[in-house]
Amino acid sequence: MSDPSPSASTTVDVSAILQANNEKRRALNVPKEFPVETDLGLLAVYDPNPIEEESYALDKEQALLLHARDGIQLLVNEIWSRPTRIVDDGVVAEIPAVSTALPREKPLPKPAPMTKWQAFAATKGIAPKPRRDRMVFDEEKQDWVPRWGYKGKNKEVEDQWIVEVPGNKDPSFDPVQASKDERKARKQKNENQRLKNLQRAAANAAKGQEDKEKRLGERETRKKIIERELKITKGSTASMGKFDPQGRGEKKEKNVKRKFDPNEVEGKQERSKALSILEKIGATPSNKRTKMSTDNPEYGKDVASGNIINSRKAIKKLTGGKGALSLEKKGKRSGKGNRTK
Repeated sequence: MSDPSPSASTTVDVSAILQANNEKRRALNVPKEFPVETDLGLLAVYDPNPIEEESYALDKEQALLLHARDGIQLLVNEIWSRPTRIVDDGVVAEIPAVSTALPREKPLPKPAPMTKWQAFAATKGIAPKPRRDRMVFDEEKQDWVPRWGYKGKNKEVEDQWIVEVPGNKDPSFDPVQASKDERKARKQKNENQRLKNLQRAAANAAKGQEDKEKRLGERETRKKIIERELKITKGSTASMGKFDPQGRGEKKEKNVKRKFDPNEVEGKQERSKALSILEKIGATPSNKRTKMSTDNPEYGKDVASGNIINSRKAIKKLTGGKGALSLEKKGKRSGKGNRTK
């Protein structure tokens, strides 16, 4: 057999290479029907796309694993789309702040009450001074030292082993002790101001609480009055408000029963009840004294005494007990030319 010539063409199957490349690209670019929300501050992905039912029914664990892998791939793609910078350990991406609003475990802290100076500055429109840093640079030590406290910058004169005394001071003047006394005086002044601010804030809080309780007291009093009036109006119905529609926040009345009088009562009790009704409507029974003004000279005299004419008795005597209607009928029966005696 002779060797094949170098010029002979050879066939190379690259389909496997192309398929592997396509699979790699497909793994990096995850297609989604609905857009996915990402929060890089929390490194979280919110995927609203549902899981395929067929793949989930065949293999639940594999379906969940692929769904999670797609979400993580989208998160990684989003991270590396951010600006990057080089550090000692490698390349890092700049993560933005958290954009998802998470619920708090505890309520927001109340704002601290304003001090006397802060209230004065707010009234006069004075801008607050920028807050000073706790650390300051010491030129002599060439290092950062605390502004106050242990080895603070404010104790610079006290820590020196030799201090120059001004010429106008007494020879027994101690600059170290003077600096210490001045520092303690400033500290005591700040503490006194802090206590006064706390006392003022407590007084304002107590006054606000008192006003609140006063408003609540007036509201509760008004509420009780309305409830009492509502309870009284319920008595106008036959069921004493038992079957009336309940309002919002209205409590249901308990042990409310309608009381009925017995059908058979004594004559004296029935008579007193009827007389009380007549007195309420302003009627006067015939067997009682006629009510009249106290200025009337006939006040206090009985109707039967004859000084005052009783119209009922007069009509009764005139008609023979038939009443006033009989007089009217008698007048109608008498025609023209007839005389009535």
